[in-house]
Order: sequence, then structure tokens, then C-alpha cells
Amino acid sequence: MVYVYDTTLRDGAQTPHLNLILQGKLRITGLLHELGIPYIEVGFAGSNPRDEAYFSEVMELRRNGHLSDSKIAAFGMTARTRDVEHDQYLHAVTATGADAYTIVGKAHKGQVSEVLRLSASEYLKIIKG
Repeated sequence: MVYVYDTTLRDGAQTPHLNLILQGKLRITGLLHELGIPYIEVGFAGSNPRDEAYFSEVMELRRNGHLSDSKIAAFGMTARTRDVEHDQYLHAVTATGADAYTIVGKAHKGQVSEVLRLSASEYLKIIKG
């Protein structure tokens, strides 16, 4: 069995010169649902106020019985510090109330050292919890 996990609303929104407004994102969500996409990743939780509004709207649609055949997924990153319990980005993901959470971690040592400014062993401890 194959499940489709659509990332258009996060990855696609990173396309140069593309700036989706709230109503456009909601329309795309509806179209993906109509296509029967079982998992719709709707964005990077906590990344910006527009996406916060979008999460609020799309989850309200879910509470009102819309989008019932699709699972809504929120995207996030692993904690950036050892204090996982207080990581604002992880809390933003769980605060969305989404059906599923996608947590991605850096896999390249250069990204860990240059972007996160951590050693590989420090980052592995964070990922392990």
C-alpha cells in the first residue's frame, strides 16, 4: 500500500516569487482533499504569523467536519537546544492540534555545526531526548 503525503503547502510555498495568501492556501488544501490526498502537510508551525492564521483556519475546518478524509500534518524541526521541553518551535507544532506531526532533523554534519552551531554528539543527544 502506498500513502501520499503532500508537501505542496510547505515545500511549494518556498518557490521563488510565489507568495500564497491565506485564502489561496485554504483553496489548495480543499483541492488536495478533493483529490483524495490522505496526508496534507500544511506548513511550518511557528514560522510566521500568516501560517499561524492558516493553521487556525484549517483546524477550524476540521472541527466543523470538513477535510474529514485527509489528515492534516504540521511540519517542524528537532529542538535547537537540549531544553526540549521548552523549545518554542516544538511547542508550536503540537499547539496546532494537527492530526500528524513531521519532525525533521539535520543529517549533514556541516548543517549541524554551521546552522545549529552544535557538535554532532550534542545534536545526537538532543534528538535522542
